[in-house]
Amino acid sequence: MSTEQSGQSEDHFQNLNFEEAFLKLGEIVQSLEKGGLALTEATSIYEQGMALANYCNQLLDETKLRITEITQNNSPFRSVEDE
Repeated sequence: MSTEQSGQSEDHFQNLNFEEAFLKLGEIVQSLEKGGLALTEATSIYEQGMALANYCNQLLDETKLRITEITQNNSPFRSVEDE
């Protein structure tokens, strides 16, 4: 899969929420673990899996940042300097 094709796959992932992307990633892992795939097909599926894993990590990082911001903004222990 070329960089352009990989970018198209990542654009497609943008339509998935975390749960959908994680489920699809699990399906890819099962397919690879099952075996019996041609080398080119396995490589393509692996590349899709890596793109999905990166997308899931991105969503988790964004969520973690949001939770951190919410926690800091609503902390009863904020100092006057924070405001």
